[in-house]
Amino acid sequence: MRRPLVAAAILVLSFAAYAPSLQFKYVQDSFHAVKINPVVERGDVGEIFTSDYWKDTISLARTLYRPVTVLSFAVERAATGEADPKASHLINILVHAGTAFLLFVFVRRIGAGEFASSVAAAVFAVHPLLSQAVANVVGRADLLATIFSLAALTTFSFAGRGPGGSIPGPVAERAGAWATGLLVFAALGSKEIGVAVIPLMLVFDLLYRFPDRASDRGWWMDRVGAWMPSAIATLIYVHLRTIAIGDFPGWQRLAAEDNVLVGLDGFARVPTALAMLARYVGLLFWPRGMSPDYSGSVIGRESSLLGVLPLAGGVVLLVLAGLAVLPLVARLLRRGDPSSFDRSVSFGAWLFLAPYLLIGNLLVLNAAGFAERLIYFPATGFCLLLGLALDRAASWLPAERRTRVRWGVGLGVAILLLAGIAQTRRVSRMWATNDAMFAYALEVAPRSLRANMARAGNLEAEGKLDEALVAYEWVNEIAPDYGGAWLSRGVLLARAGDLAGAERSFRRAVDARPGIGEVHMNLGLVLLHRGDRGGAERELRRALLLNPGLVKAAAQLGHLLFQSGRYAEAAHFYAGCVQLGREDLRGNLREARARAHASATPLR
Repeated sequence: MRRPLVAAAILVLSFAAYAPSLQFKYVQDSFHAVKINPVVERGDVGEIFTSDYWKDTISLARTLYRPVTVLSFAVERAATGEADPKASHLINILVHAGTAFLLFVFVRRIGAGEFASSVAAAVFAVHPLLSQAVANVVGRADLLATIFSLAALTTFSFAGRGPGGSIPGPVAERAGAWATGLLVFAALGSKEIGVAVIPLMLVFDLLYRFPDRASDRGWWMDRVGAWMPSAIATLIYVHLRTIAIGDFPGWQRLAAEDNVLVGLDGFARVPTALAMLARYVGLLFWPRGMSPDYSGSVIGRESSLLGVLPLAGGVVLLVLAGLAVLPLVARLLRRGDPSSFDRSVSFGAWLFLAPYLLIGNLLVLNAAGFAERLIYFPATGFCLLLGLALDRAASWLPAERRTRVRWGVGLGVAILLLAGIAQTRRVSRMWATNDAMFAYALEVAPRSLRANMARAGNLEAEGKLDEALVAYEWVNEIAPDYGGAWLSRGVLLARAGDLAGAERSFRRAVDARPGIGEVHMNLGLVLLHRGDRGGAERELRRALLLNPGLVKAAAQLGHLLFQSGRYAEAAHFYAGCVQLGREDLRGNLREARARAHASATPLR
């Protein structure tokens, strides 16, 4: 089958599955990352490559560095002239189709048959579990990291002896090495999971290029030359990332409300992490019951390795490890040369495992905990293994039965693709609007933290305060240590006049989120209304220490100090408020300064 025909078929499948998303809006993080992102609007390349992912947007921890993804949003904005969700979704579909086609190209490159390669690419193009990455605009980070990783692996296959023993010319070899370096940087700069391309390149060398004699110095020198551009690219990325986030290595902040494994150490994490693997693989085989959000207690902790899900996850991990390692060990120990099929199976297992170990909480914890978009890169390995398995299905049968079985397998694949298109079109609609997303989450995952917080917030906005209060209480049951719900609940109780209840809620919020200035400010305001002036002053000062921009806290502290006769201190806080735009406090500032001067109160 010619590649243009394959490319056209993949494009048709991708649009058949994701065409509804062209009508979707920007939802959740997409709104902040694309529509109202000042960095995207300015489009300054220098700023993009020296800034963290969320610069000038929502107040999240500044530990993500994804300049290539931000650059794609900026180029899109420059082309359209404004934030256009239709253009954003169109680009996501095109990148997804390109990823599926590159999967076909690379799988053919490593020696898999045309049928296996076509099945792998086609299933990847329509698989419903990948809809979160494709139909949600910020999922572009996963799309770009994956497509650049596959492209890097493809060019790397030309930077030395090829899988079939073919030897490229010196110009092609050098071009392959330098192209790989550029693509490695692009993968890393798209999303952190792009680092998986490095071990995959190593596996490729060991499976397809390991020398007949370990002492072959020429081979080692050749490989150093092939790897050098990628090493340089990685060092440049690390340097730029350190500048952008001001830290190295700059781990993400982990929240227990997002990742259920936060707070567990060592072996205690293993059962739950294995259960997550079983969930992912289960959804890859049977994508039903999907959810846009798994925060809160949607994913429960597992306490024993003998539970159904941990046991299933352990079996999956052992099978994948066996498929990945055994042909590699045979190659390294020179105990027979693995067949082309065995090498393809081994690389397929590695293609799943290498990125999965970065997102699956088995080695390191990730900030999201469990999310369908995270499986996008590992799904390339799953689809490759599926294609190889279906291609092999008839090989053990007598020759006279193979043709009939192959037709049967082909028909089964066609039905599978049609079912995948139908399911993808259905589940991707959860990303049409914020309301649709949270409604879907509440339907399939009633304990979703963010969906319940959104529901409570909507009730509050509609003026249904009693119902909103009940909704926040339910969130507190789902995630007892989630400070956001305690804060919102405290605000509602304060508005209802229940100051004692508000104080209890705010103190729970402080315990859960001690580093958030707004929480301390609200507690200080309640204490002030309850007559605890000393406690109020302490909390308001803490709030300003954590966030000097809280004008309301500074103003209230100024009033409190003025009423206490500490005019010079009050003038200090009033002056700060005026500098931040509170012109209505200029009179208070003059009065405080006049009284301070009259009483000769020294400035502190």
